[in-house]
Amino acid sequence: PSEPFGYEGGCSRDICALNAAQWHAYQDFQKMNKTRSIGVSNYCQSCIECLLSATTTSVTPSVNQIQYHVGMGQDPESLPSYCRSKGIVVQAYSPLAAGGVISSEACIRVGQAYNKTSAQVGLRWVLQQ
Repeated sequence: PSEPFGYEGGCSRDICALNAAQWHAYQDFQKMNKTRSIGVSNYCQSCIECLLSATTTSVTPSVNQIQYHVGMGQDPESLPSYCRSKGIVVQAYSPLAAGGVISSEACIRVGQAYNKTSAQVGLRWVLQQ
């Protein structure tokens, strides 16, 4: 989450420490009843592992908000299944792939078969995962 866009690879020790410090602050807000739950966004598996292994982590993230849509397949990079195994809900952002799902021939065909729009097909797919 603190790496530049398009970065591929695990989280560095410095990024891990930064994420743990930020998470510690979020936990403090939750302890003060300023929020009911706390989560992360765009955390890869290595970022989550790093966060959960930090000595200051006492709360598992409730949610990991990631880009997720039908064009990515059911388990991109095994991240959704990993999150579920840790009790972390996956929340999709850009579930229509910035309009790509709407113009997808496959989604259009499925939608026509069920009298639905391609957008409805794509959103239903995300909800059923």
